[in-house]
Amino acid sequence: MITVSVGMVPRVVAIVGFVGAGSWTAAEELPARFDIPAEALSDALYAYSAATGIEVLVRSDMVERRQSARVAGTYVPTDALRALLSGTGLSARAIGANAVTLASANAVAPPPTVFVAPLYPDYSSALQAAVTSALCRMRETRPGDYRLAARLWVGRSGAVTQVALLGTTGDGGRDALLTAALRRVEVGEAPPADLIQPTTMLILPRRRETAECAGRATP
Repeated sequence: MITVSVGMVPRVVAIVGFVGAGSWTAAEELPARFDIPAEALSDALYAYSAATGIEVLVRSDMVERRQSARVAGTYVPTDALRALLSGTGLSARAIGANAVTLASANAVAPPPTVFVAPLYPDYSSALQAAVTSALCRMRETRPGDYRLAARLWVGRSGAVTQVALLGTTGDGGRDALLTAALRRVEVGEAPPADLIQPTTMLILPRRRETAECAGRATP
């Protein structure tokens, strides 16, 4: 699902250990403290992602003119998102190890899929940092007003050996520059020996400016 939200700033997220789509259920989730007011659903989902690290992928038209419910207290992420979506007519479904999408609560749900944490959190963080560094080097690829998903293959040297874009940013020139930038990514460490590749990477829009590229010069 590729959507473009003009004026939004993406966050780069690496997901290691991708799972299939399905209904969202909890599996060894840790409770966290939430304090998200009743507000525009898009803002509430951003606050939820910032608090949990779980990315929510949804078409912009699905959240327009919808308000979230207030979520205040200690919840596991699954229950917090259900509470946040209460009254919106939407429900969450897992699409990855650390990502969900939203659908109409009346839609027929596929078989349940257990929500799991990234299998290799340290490596996932290293890959995310390397990708962010690569994208911040050029103005055209710097996180800005685009959304994209890509698959990366990383060799034993820690360098990306293959890139496959899953869709387009809507700008062929930018797509080419992004592909070239991702091919130059150096993670700095070999991937785990039992890592099933490729890794799916999501570049997602955010309403607020981020400091991801702060201090990095761009030509």
